[in-house]
Amino acid sequence: MDLFFAKQINLISFFYTALSHRSLSALRTLLSYYEKVTGPHQRITFRERGFTLLNEAARRGYLEVVEFLLNNQPRYANIHEGDYTGCTAIAAASDLYSTRYIEAFNWQPSVDKSEAVMNLLLDWGACPTDVVVRAHQDSLWKPETVLSMVSEWAGAEMIERLVGGGADVHAQFTKDSLQLRLYDEQDHIVHNVAAIHMASFRGNFIALETLLSHHGDAMSAMEMVSYPTVRSRGGNMTGYNKTGPCTITVLSVHTLLSL
Repeated sequence: MDLFFAKQINLISFFYTALSHRSLSALRTLLSYYEKVTGPHQRITFRERGFTLLNEAARRGYLEVVEFLLNNQPRYANIHEGDYTGCTAIAAASDLYSTRYIEAFNWQPSVDKSEAVMNLLLDWGACPTDVVVRAHQDSLWKPETVLSMVSEWAGAEMIERLVGGGADVHAQFTKDSLQLRLYDEQDHIVHNVAAIHMASFRGNFIALETLLSHHGDAMSAMEMVSYPTVRSRGGNMTGYNKTGPCTITVLSVHTLLSL
């Protein structure tokens, strides 16, 4: 292997280590050195290496690292850039338990820290309507929204801010059993899920109440909770009325999976 290329790989791994250990001083030093390697006018990104600095900091709730990177756009970060999971920075921050990421969860999740990061990102122009755009996604798979992920854990203030910024409380998306952390039901895919179902599934009743208050004139509260349908990966339907949408009031997606 070329010696210069080997040194580059080593250096990149140092960036990830510094960030994952929340060492802003180490990250600053590495970025300053790397600028001398790449040149002063080239944007520094590691997306092709499997991670983006801003998204990694955002999903961990590292507020001071996120703030540093935002202050150094576009040199070190792009607030709208998607990572290998299809998440932008705000989507990464809204996935409290990092369910889409390969790396084992090795830090303590914090609602307060994640909300602080999300508020900062929104202040900087992050889009409340962002969705998770997965590579090679099946055409039947509807992308999940920032609002739906936040509804699993956030309070009323954050949900109101997202809805006020244009997030659609009725947007439907697809989840699979692994994303729901239902490891004994690995062959199911849940279609037509909305934010309200995730709030109820996680027992976040503050979010549930807040979302219900936004059902609007076009849809009743009952209709709002009546859409999820579940299929096995083989295509068989469960918990589904073949003449129309499921009409069960869903307080837990797991209830559907067990029908």
